[in-house]
Amino acid sequence: MIEHLLCSRCNYQLKDNDNFCARCGLARCHQQSFKINFKIWIGVSLLSALFITAIYKTIAGTKPQKHFTEFSATSTSEEGVVDDLEYKKLIELAVKEKDNLIAWRNAAEYLIAKINKNNQTTDQSVLVELIEILREILRLDPNDPDSLLAMAEISFETQIFSKAKEYYQKYLAIEPNNSDIKARYAASLGFLGEFERAISTLRELCEQAPNNFNARAFLVVALAQKGDREQALAEAQKALELAPNDETRLKFSEFVEKIRNKKEVGGTLSESKETKSSEESSKGIKSYQAWIESQPIAGNKFRGLKEEREKLYLLFENFPIELMPAEVKKKFLNNLKEQAVKAELKFEQYIIIDNNSGEKLAEF
Repeated sequence: MIEHLLCSRCNYQLKDNDNFCARCGLARCHQQSFKINFKIWIGVSLLSALFITAIYKTIAGTKPQKHFTEFSATSTSEEGVVDDLEYKKLIELAVKEKDNLIAWRNAAEYLIAKINKNNQTTDQSVLVELIEILREILRLDPNDPDSLLAMAEISFETQIFSKAKEYYQKYLAIEPNNSDIKARYAASLGFLGEFERAISTLRELCEQAPNNFNARAFLVVALAQKGDREQALAEAQKALELAPNDETRLKFSEFVEKIRNKKEVGGTLSESKETKSSEESSKGIKSYQAWIESQPIAGNKFRGLKEEREKLYLLFENFPIELMPAEVKKKFLNNLKEQAVKAELKFEQYIIIDNNSGEKLAEF
């Protein structure tokens, strides 16, 4: 959630009874603040690959072919912004007065209210348009904390963790004491494979705020990603005690059970007579498998690894990699390749196999 009372001109912290900004003098009636809510849990939203591709291009900086109200006309949702006259007036003013920060913030606030209302059913075009508006705000004020945090949260929820890391860093440079956001920043590091930094940051947070569920839960995730199953399970019990409600406790319990029931990597690999026996190789394999298992979408479809001479087979089940858009598939394979390098694996060929049919889905 974003909910700050800051001067929209100079970012000075305002008090509840301030009628004017004490630093720059801007009247309270001209101050703007907005908030954004996502249904957040430690397992990020499972969005379609096509949706993630569209969002990634926009967050990364590639503008859509159509812009603002024209782009909104592509919406097929009954709740889309195309027929919303109030929104059209707001965005037309912002486009006309392109350097009017307040106008852009008004448009952002309106769309965010629509997203908060619709929650998980928000149309893709609405979110893409919001990102464009937030970029305009950041063009005018690169240190606008609301927009930085909104971009970070959207990036995190749509699994674009490199951008989430970037925006969280910028936000935390302004608001360094927000422990919940620090936890999500650290989680982004974990999803990017920076396990040691993630774990270190989260342990520090847990010491500073021992009752912070998010910090403890994300620590469990990071430890599981690293492959430290025993430590993950030890921290999981503490996290369960801190769960804010029964629904969260149930979902987190299911996640913990997956950690508890995972077969040891050595057991998976011992079926192959060609399994490498060196301790270094086993450590790399364990780290690589843990990383794949931690991925929000692919991890649920992953069934294990199998070595055969200079080949490593990655076994997936009901994983429609052939249906991925070309860019998403390329990014997925590149991530697998990069993690193999980080794990110091030396296989000549990596082959993705359907675990049921034995069909080769891809290789790199």
